Amino acid sequence: MTQKQLPGWLFGSLIALISLFFASCATLKPERIIYDEETQLYAYPGPDKQIVWLRNQNSELVNPTNYEAFLIEMAEIKFRYPFNERMEQAEVLRELDRKIAEMYAAAVESINGGKFDEARENLDSLRKTYPDALLYSDVPFLEGFAHEKSGDSILADIRYSEFLNYSEKKYSERFRGYAFADANGSLWQEQRVYASSFLREKEVVPDTAFFRPIQPQYYFNSLQPGFTLNDEALANQKMGNIFVTLGTDFSNDFVLGLQYYLNLGKVLDINPGYYTSGNVSTINLALPMQLYRSADNRAGFKFSPFAFYSGYNSLTINNTEFEFNESVFNAGFKVSLGYYFVQNISLGASYTWYYYNKDRPYVSKSKSVALWWDNEYDASLYYNILKGFSLKAGIKSGDAVAGIYWNGMEVSYNITNPGLILRSDLY
Repeated sequence: MTQKQLPGWLFGSLIALISLFFASCATLKPERIIYDEETQLYAYPGPDKQIVWLRNQNSELVNPTNYEAFLIEMAEIKFRYPFNERMEQAEVLRELDRKIAEMYAAAVESINGGKFDEARENLDSLRKTYPDALLYSDVPFLEGFAHEKSGDSILADIRYSEFLNYSEKKYSERFRGYAFADANGSLWQEQRVYASSFLREKEVVPDTAFFRPIQPQYYFNSLQPGFTLNDEALANQKMGNIFVTLGTDFSNDFVLGLQYYLNLGKVLDINPGYYTSGNVSTINLALPMQLYRSADNRAGFKFSPFAFYSGYNSLTINNTEFEFNESVFNAGFKVSLGYYFVQNISLGASYTWYYYNKDRPYVSKSKSVALWWDNEYDASLYYNILKGFSLKAGIKSGDAVAGIYWNGMEVSYNITNPGLILRSDLY
């Protein structure tokens, strides 16, 4: 059965991008500006119920001392706030992401080991490599702490002040895998309290969690071979997700279906679904299992047993229509692995096996019609451009294919036997 599908989180991502686009072009309404008492900063409602910390034209966070000037600045440009220019841009995946995460991890390790000069060197290199770390991470706080412990209170004051005036979160989204490590900003807020207390020459004890080690990771797109859902998808879809499926069946009749995908723990997910075309109705169930995933997400191994039950009223095979009332139960498994060479390039390989296959077809009891599902293998290279979106090229059951892969949905072209391949596999 050929199926076309718009994954739920893809739909959510598109809505978020569209919302962000319109927000970047829309007028900022002063009455909707939020003042956060705890941080003493101003924010604005953003996509997906997220708040966006406001910044002025100098990239400073908006606080009570510069709020009036910010409003004057906004009035001069008719309140056209440039959201896209004042938020971290992390959708594009780069090998540089791992390098800055490695520098950050090395700096934290140095601080925990009391090697503050070494920490400053790593943080200085990180700043030069990714200047926006000042805005979208706690790098200036770590620098301030390293200077403080080295006895340089003047530079500590400068870095702590930078942290309070510019930093909007603890972990940059370009530290892949850590977008939700401080989801509610609690550590970042505690760091603000510490920095503010130091500047007021008030004694305060730092939380050891400020310097929690991180593991530089590869960002894997959800449902690529070898992997289930990535950490961001898990954080955004705790109650699971519903997927609308559109496509065609064996007779090229229109199929409408629904799928549900839910994470049940570190290893097991569940993926039930229902499809109907009028002539064929199918209920299926898959249990994707993440049997192995390396700590840095470089390699993954997934095993997905599945089963489906199809009821047929009629079927067209080789331009011949067969009318019969019969049900078929079939089962099988899909095994896949993935390996990242660098952040943007990975190898994905999979094999799908059906009980009723070409060597063991199901034969209809009433019409002597043979039905089977082709076992299939796929070995491809994936070039990950954006979060959730990849180009792919490789071999599918002996044929050369190339196309795109988008969170479980493949749209590719069969080069060996010319034709379009539309595939949506959540497992």
